[in-house]
Amino acid sequence: MRAIYNLMTLKNVNCAPIIHKILGTFFAFWLVFFLLTTLFIIGFYQEISFLEKLLHNSYKVFFIWIILSILVHFLLWILLRNSISPLVHLITHFKNSETLQELEIPKNLSEEITDLFKILNKSILNLKALQEKTIEAEKNAAIAMTIQLLAHDVRQPFLMLQTILKTLTMQKDIAQINSIIKTLVPQVDRNIQKVNGMLIDIMEMGSQSEKLQLESICPESLISSVVKENLQIYNNADIAFSFNFSHQHKIKANMSKIERVFTNIFLNALQAMNFKGKIWIQTRDVIINKKLFIEFCIGNNNSFIEKEDIKNLFNAFFTKAKKSGTGLGLAAAEKIVQSHDGQIWCHSVKNDHFSAGMVEFYFTLIAADELAVKKNLKLPAHSSNLFAKRLEL
Repeated sequence: MRAIYNLMTLKNVNCAPIIHKILGTFFAFWLVFFLLTTLFIIGFYQEISFLEKLLHNSYKVFFIWIILSILVHFLLWILLRNSISPLVHLITHFKNSETLQELEIPKNLSEEITDLFKILNKSILNLKALQEKTIEAEKNAAIAMTIQLLAHDVRQPFLMLQTILKTLTMQKDIAQINSIIKTLVPQVDRNIQKVNGMLIDIMEMGSQSEKLQLESICPESLISSVVKENLQIYNNADIAFSFNFSHQHKIKANMSKIERVFTNIFLNALQAMNFKGKIWIQTRDVIINKKLFIEFCIGNNNSFIEKEDIKNLFNAFFTKAKKSGTGLGLAAAEKIVQSHDGQIWCHSVKNDHFSAGMVEFYFTLIAADELAVKKNLKLPAHSSNLFAKRLEL
């Protein structure tokens, strides 16, 4: 964007109140100057009445007023062009820019303003370099933390199994043995699942692009399986569910990889909301570039993501406010969705309706030619429904 060079343009720059002040002062000066000039010229003619003086000398007043006004107008234009306008350009640039970008230095500026542009550009370069070093340091720290978490989590199931075996060998009562197994085995399951998920994400991030083996998958069955399997592991969850399926077709995808996408986003929601609140899952058909896709939405309340963090969500090793997060789950999800020619994004708000915040993850997958067969899957309205069925078994 070039500097502003004329008053007509300056009047339309809403982001520069200093321009309006200068113009207002200029026009006020112009009016006062006109009145004073009129009275001054009329004062030379004492023998004529006031009205006759005004009419007789009006052409002189008007001529002098025009000449001086043009001169003042020209001086003001030079001031605005060479000093004020470049500063307005700087303010506007930094107000509207979301990234650090160097500024193009306009020509014909004063030496001081040019030096200011150069200093700012140098500062921007230094900030970019510092930002890159910070990102690299954070990534290295995240990698180190991931290795520590993985080492800890891999040991955990074995330590728990060791504890279970020692405890069982000391018990002779069948009822006590059953009670111990019922209490500890779900915890072992949970830790094994956690380690398995972490290993899958690591392998996914390190894998090269490959030709996917695609099949037609019923979204309802996939979602039902993911919800039930994960809630059987996290059986302390207190979650209300809402499902709204508006798609007409199956999806064309690789089953194991797409299952990982749903699992990662679902687990991310559970952990972010501290296993308490409401989760909603919705689908609908969308047309993108004349191609039929199914858009999925997995949303939850009781959590919130800041706007500046959303753009980093899908970066590998980015994690925030999660003690055991590795920052790989969403990065792996994005890689898988994109490998299926889909898109993934996140939306989060905090308002009167969602006082603790709301997060929604959207992603699209190509629709298969085959129509989805509506099945009576009896999806749970609450997580306790699944726990009750498990106890009955």
